[in-house]
Amino acid sequence: MTTPHSVTRHDITFPSGDSTCAGWLHLPTGLTSPPVAVLGHGLGATREMRLDAFTERCAQAGIAAVAFTYRHFGHSGGHPRQLLSIKRQLVDWDAALAYVHTRRDVDRARIAIWGSSVGGGHAIATPAPSPPSTDRERGVPHVRHTPFALAVDTVDRAEHLRSPTPPA
Repeated sequence: MTTPHSVTRHDITFPSGDSTCAGWLHLPTGLTSPPVAVLGHGLGATREMRLDAFTERCAQAGIAAVAFTYRHFGHSGGHPRQLLSIKRQLVDWDAALAYVHTRRDVDRARIAIWGSSVGGGHAIATPAPSPPSTDRERGVPHVRHTPFALAVDTVDRAEHLRSPTPPA
């Protein structure tokens, strides 16, 4: 068994649509250019609702990790507050991946996307970054043939991919 890496946590913000998303970046110390995982919750949950438990564990295992909160919730920007918009949340996922691609201290060719609950559906619906991510994970039971998954695959994702510019 390998010894866990020590971890450094950074408070981050990145632009998304008409505002910003707040997040944390957990980096394993002593590694150059580790792979990175991007983590998001479901619906209106925030990063403080234990995403840090996952991002810290990733970093201890040698994987940098970004946990973020959707616009209109928590410490992220956006008005009105508590606005739930699936389209905007998908834009936030794209923005989180774009943010990762600006980082020089992670391996931007090895990106994992992980979401819990509805965030798992978002992780599935989010187009792969270029270069493509190597992994997608979701903490969602029975996701393949649910009405939500079908809706994501046939409506939101198709609309999201067809649009020349993502919805704000």
